[in-house]
Amino acid sequence: MIIMETRLLSLRCLDEGYQESGTYFVLKCGQSLSAITTDDYGSYFFIIYLRNLLGLELETAINVFYYGLIFLSFAVSLPAILRLLTAFRSRLVAFAGWLLLAAMLLRFEDVYLAAMTMAVALVPWALVFYRRGRVDSAFFAFCFAAGAAIAVANLIRSHSATAIGIFILVILATGLSAAWNRKAIAVVSLVLGLIAVNVPFARLVADSNAYLGQNVPNYEAPEARHHFWHNVYIGLGYIENDLGIKYDDNVSIKKAQQLVPGTQYATREYETILRREIFRVLVSNPVYVLKLFSAKLGAIAVYLLVYANVGLVAACLFPKGRALEAAFWGALAFSALPGLLVIPRVNFLSGFIAFAALYGIISLCHALEQAPPKELWNEVRARFKRA
Repeated sequence: MIIMETRLLSLRCLDEGYQESGTYFVLKCGQSLSAITTDDYGSYFFIIYLRNLLGLELETAINVFYYGLIFLSFAVSLPAILRLLTAFRSRLVAFAGWLLLAAMLLRFEDVYLAAMTMAVALVPWALVFYRRGRVDSAFFAFCFAAGAAIAVANLIRSHSATAIGIFILVILATGLSAAWNRKAIAVVSLVLGLIAVNVPFARLVADSNAYLGQNVPNYEAPEARHHFWHNVYIGLGYIENDLGIKYDDNVSIKKAQQLVPGTQYATREYETILRREIFRVLVSNPVYVLKLFSAKLGAIAVYLLVYANVGLVAACLFPKGRALEAAFWGALAFSALPGLLVIPRVNFLSGFIAFAALYGIISLCHALEQAPPKELWNEVRARFKRA
């Protein structure tokens, strides 16, 4: 499994730190101890945990973790597919689609797998409960498990699985008939699942800060932040421009230093400076901004056409119902935000690609559940003739 060089270096330092301190999230690089500063620390914990639990080499633990995510996602989803689809032809198409999804997942790198694997695992089960049409104890249990899985994925990559929560909540709000109090219990179950994962992880971070506070002179606990405005700023350089902006981390760093010399990288002040500069660029360059976002939307539309492909036609001709359409498109819209706000690269759009592929597969299978392929083809031809 290929992972970023900087992430691999951090893992090696974290492994050294764990061997010395017995505490997760302590970096030991050379002789110095420090804290991890990212909020995407989930993969670090699981890889170090697997390494020590199973006695693996670090590189082997990395492979076990990421390939394990892929395997588990498909193992969890296949029973749901069998319950969701009844016709042999639709099951055959679903299995073919799942094989293509598996091949696609193998091409993604490290933390970007989180969005795709969780979507593959959870969306089919959400559809099963939608078809059941009941908000009962089984659905509450699913919401709790989904909340926990979403929290794990978001710790691996920030907001990588938030779209799945949106998908489930839209189905609950618009597709399931139940008293408001039962729907409220479902929402609480989802939130409790999130809390059940986030609280122990917060405790692990607190333990690492306590250890460093005792062993590092004048230690101050860093604020774990996602570099949101840093990424948005360099995302303004997606197309050619005369603003001096391009997709390069150094561009954001130099701009912050230019505006306020001495600004430390990745601090709250650093992010505030870049946020102000972003809004200044947006207001003062409306024509460029229009071209920029048109280019990004065009690239995202291409991904939708490629990965949903014939499923888009099937969805138009054989609608799945407003609730499912709203759930899918809500999840797609949220998943497109990293590509729209930063840059529409495959890794940043991994969640969008997963939902586009799932939308295409589910839409095509829904059509095949209605009638055999020959009848569907005749129906398609008849509709085009009427049009």
